[in-house]
Amino acid sequence: MERLGRPVSHTMGRAVFTDEAGKSASVTVELTGRDGRTTTLKLRLESETGWQVCNDDLVG
Repeated sequence: MERLGRPVSHTMGRAVFTDEAGKSASVTVELTGRDGRTTTLKLRLESETGWQVCNDDLVG
C-alpha cells in the first residue's frame, strides 16, 4: 500500500469471516488518491494476538 501514496479518502466494504472459528476475515477497501484515481484492495486479516493485515491484493 505504501507504493500508492497517502490516500485522501477511503471507503470500507463489508467484512466477512473466512473461517468457521472466526480467526480469519477479509475486507475490501477503496482508496482515493489526490488525483481522484481509486484503487481497490482486498485485505486478509488474521486474529492471533489482535487483528493483523496479512496481505493486500489489488482487485482488478
